[in-house]
Amino acid sequence: MPPRAAAPFPGSAVVHTLPRWPYGCVDRRRAGADYRSLELTADPLARLEVNTLADVDAADVIPFRVAADRVRYAVSLRARRLSARGDTLVGTTVMVWDSAGAWRQSIFRPTLLRLRGGRLEPWGSRGRPIYWRRLQPISDFAFPRDGLWMEQVDARDGSVRWGVVEPRENVVVAAAEVDGPCR
Repeated sequence: MPPRAAAPFPGSAVVHTLPRWPYGCVDRRRAGADYRSLELTADPLARLEVNTLADVDAADVIPFRVAADRVRYAVSLRARRLSARGDTLVGTTVMVWDSAGAWRQSIFRPTLLRLRGGRLEPWGSRGRPIYWRRLQPISDFAFPRDGLWMEQVDARDGSVRWGVVEPRENVVVAAAEVDGPCR
């Protein structure tokens, strides 16, 4: 059997539009759930970089196959927000979208981290202080779909866990932990 062709990458307009869609979802979900009283505003100086190695004000946008004839787009967002108290926070999440933005799915629940001195660190006591980056599609060997490979970083110590998620059911199908922080 010949190797399956990679999912087609979207045009630049879609690549730069996709990261905007999770902003509202992340803010509504945070405000409505764990951080009900937290007032956040976007940092007016922040400029979102797409598909770079940046960890702050960045998004990874990748196409992947959910079936032989259907493509979706995974977005890992790490966007700076300012709290009413003056903290610089970074909201993170991983979501999947169709090209029109009509269909969406959360892969990982949003988290908030503090940005201090150029480093991400835990903020508050709610949830694990983690974020996701470096998304890549990875072919499922038994089905005509892709899994999502990514790095999960723990802001407490910089440790990294590599994992593959089957996005249809949000099931972790493989993982490996790196001993100590990646440098």
